[in-house]
Amino acid sequence: MEIPVVMWLVFGGFAVGGVCLAVQGWRIGRQSVKTPGNWLPTQGVVVRYHWKNVARTGNRDQLAFPVVQYAGPDGRHYEFISDVTIDTGIYRTGKQVGILVDPRAPGNARLASADATVKTTGCLFGVLGCGLAGIGLVATAIFLFVVTR
Repeated sequence: MEIPVVMWLVFGGFAVGGVCLAVQGWRIGRQSVKTPGNWLPTQGVVVRYHWKNVARTGNRDQLAFPVVQYAGPDGRHYEFISDVTIDTGIYRTGKQVGILVDPRAPGNARLASADATVKTTGCLFGVLGCGLAGIGLVATAIFLFVVTR
């Protein structure tokens, strides 16, 4: 393989890979929109874990989803299973955690840290992807300039 072909593949790979990462970051970041801004912050307690089997091709690994109990704005007690898996060492049973509660439907809630994690992950993927795409495009432009001279 000639050097120019390898350079095209390397620089093109950076650009395409970067664009893919940036798009994935955008998609991940959009997931954080699920929690409207009018949800009320409050505290809940991790009461146990819901273990879910993630069997893929014979894999028997299980993920832990915290079950959180809290008092809603109406004074009633509610419980929910988080949609985000958490390391059991971080959120131990009995630990208070920040949650967001829907004021119109107090039974709907989610971990407050879940939104921050999703936003941060999406942002990191987006920035990394744009950086890689930028490096690939600039390197391709420089390579084109050098080769065409």
